[in-house]
Amino acid sequence: VYTPVNSATARRKDRLAEIEKSLTSMASLQAQQEEQLAKTAAQLAPQTRKLFQMLLEDEEAEATEELVVEASAPPTTTTTATTTTTISLKEAASKGDVAALAAHRQAGSDLDANLGVASTEKGWTAAHYAASYGHAAALKFLHEAGANLNATTDYDGATPAMVAAQHCKEDALKALAEAGADLQKPNIHGRTPAHLVAFDRYRPCLGALRVLIQAGVDLNAKDPDGETPADRADGWNDEALKLILEDEEAEATEAAERGDVAALEQHLQAGADLNATLEPATSEGPGWTAVKFAARDGHVAALKFLQKAGVNVCAAAKIAALNHHAAEMLEVLAKAGCDLNAKVELSSYYDPLGGTAAHWAARNQNHTDGAAALKFLHEAGANLDAKADDGSTPACWAADAGSAEALEVLAEAEADLNAASNKFGMTPAHVAAATCHLEALRTLIKAGVNLNVIDNDGQTAADRAVDIEKGYYPEDLKAKREEALKLILQAGGKRNKA
Repeated sequence: VYTPVNSATARRKDRLAEIEKSLTSMASLQAQQEEQLAKTAAQLAPQTRKLFQMLLEDEEAEATEELVVEASAPPTTTTTATTTTTISLKEAASKGDVAALAAHRQAGSDLDANLGVASTEKGWTAAHYAASYGHAAALKFLHEAGANLNATTDYDGATPAMVAAQHCKEDALKALAEAGADLQKPNIHGRTPAHLVAFDRYRPCLGALRVLIQAGVDLNAKDPDGETPADRADGWNDEALKLILEDEEAEATEAAERGDVAALEQHLQAGADLNATLEPATSEGPGWTAVKFAARDGHVAALKFLQKAGVNVCAAAKIAALNHHAAEMLEVLAKAGCDLNAKVELSSYYDPLGGTAAHWAARNQNHTDGAAALKFLHEAGANLDAKADDGSTPACWAADAGSAEALEVLAEAEADLNAASNKFGMTPAHVAAATCHLEALRTLIKAGVNLNVIDNDGQTAADRAVDIEKGYYPEDLKAKREEALKLILQAGGKRNKA
């Protein structure tokens, strides 16, 4: 009679029979393999057999030595509160047990010993295991104990930094960076720690990537496939790509400040946006880009490179006009098709007066550079009588800056040196007199300007030279005021207010 129990019993007997048959086959196969191994060993040359035996003896001796070291080390406490056990060097590093590591050091253990057993861990040292589990304190101890934090594994040539990167261990990377470990060394596949963290989209590796970036690793290093960390992240890890490119853009700005064309080219190839705004905008204007930094520091070659790279250089017109090599930089802008008569954007460095490149060139504190820039602008067809937001001309700005050189260029270019501003009605002569810029005043007088124009306050240039109430000069400029008044009166200027 059929019953479920009988059926199960029958199946069990069948399966036991099959298992017995399988075991018999395995035993037979093992016997065959052992027989073949014996034949192979018999065929070996005597010397080879001797070396083989010596190797076996060395391995046995090594195992015995490790047991002796572990047995001689003082007992240390594991994370289990109820037991006290002696742990191996590998376990101590894996657990971040600094006390156990110290005990091993005291017992004479080799802190750089190969502790790996699994094929993928061959060549792993205590530093590798500590890095793998993110134990910063253990790594610090190992460093202070003289352990090699740049040891490479047998399996793939990985350093502790590489292992920390593989496991996204931010704290471990920080400890390695502080210890001066090599965070750049590639593995046998030619990839650096940055390549690994950039490629990992499944774990929170952005912190580890930030540590590498802050440590100054080369984000332009290429693997055998010609890929940088950014290439590895592209299309795979958007957050990592963004982080890398932000750093590239920041470094590109620094390169622009230095005028380092080679570095700019490298960052461009790495995917950096050279139009990116790196410094925040202020209430007076937009932020700064690589172009503006290059222009500010007079790096003509860098500005040319950026222009050829397709970067918008026109926004740097004012900054270029204000600094060294102004004429050469404005020439770069002209070749790029920039409107040299456009009112440039505001800046936190100067008042928002809405001047053109000519205005700012006239105001250049290096008067020789400013004059050369104005000469170029004139030859390029720029309007040297353009008016700023208050109606002032480049000549007014040159007088305010005391640039006799700029006024000479403007006079030669037949610019209007008598034009008055809309806001105050002051001519360049009024401005030069009020600011006591004697050389600028002499240049204007030599050019034949009208010294008797009356401004919106009813004052002539002579009145401005002695007008204490308006606060254009401190009291210690009394001698210069007297000299300015003398120059004006001798040239036919008169006072309107006694």
